[in-house]
Amino acid sequence: MEFFPNKFQFCFFADYSDLKASSEVIKTLIDVFSDHELLPSTYQELAAGKPVSTRIQMASAAGGQWVVQFESNRINIEKNPTDIDLDTLGGIDTFTTEAIAMLGRVIEHYPKNATRLSLVVTNLSSEIAEGELERVYAKAAKPLRFYEGNEPFEWGVRAVARIERTISRVPEELNVVTALNRIQGTFHSPEKQIDLDRLRVMSDINTNAGNTDSRFTVLEAREFASAAVDIQRGIHEQLLEMLGE
Repeated sequence: MEFFPNKFQFCFFADYSDLKASSEVIKTLIDVFSDHELLPSTYQELAAGKPVSTRIQMASAAGGQWVVQFESNRINIEKNPTDIDLDTLGGIDTFTTEAIAMLGRVIEHYPKNATRLSLVVTNLSSEIAEGELERVYAKAAKPLRFYEGNEPFEWGVRAVARIERTISRVPEELNVVTALNRIQGTFHSPEKQIDLDRLRVMSDINTNAGNTDSRFTVLEAREFASAAVDIQRGIHEQLLEMLGE
């Protein structure tokens, strides 16, 4: 069974509510991301109990492979595939290096420290025969008798644990989330459209939201990313071992 990276996302949680969608800010961000040729757009951010605000998004012109979204409470840096059956994202190490470099250039102009950090990695399987999907479901989900006789076309298994890692010589609690799902849907790209019935593995590793100190700089973001990649890689290897048994 083969998996392809389907999405990478790095999040830097900081108060960017004051970063308004003005011509001056947009011009600065175009210069900041000139090496990736990201183009600006705006969107309406809706948050419970808060007025609607206009936020900025920078994205690749061709297919939106790179997307940098400035929410009021964080920056999301994403890389998306241009082909679902090929590794068009490159390695996760390359992504985190690029993403944190992009983040660093933003912070040079709009300095902030973060209260939280997260790295989300999504992998999608290659096409799988129906019988193989049933085998994985029986192994991973331990279904009720009803579903043994009535095969579900969508299902998911999710686990969350908390571990401690040292970042810049300070102990930090990390939430480690892993989800395995059977999904159905359609993948759209400029070149083609594909109907999907596959396995998706999502890993979300993030710092504990209970600590609200603004303590993370680009240096800590880099150390966190290295630790999160090691954790994610180890879990993915264990998952492949389980699926191959």
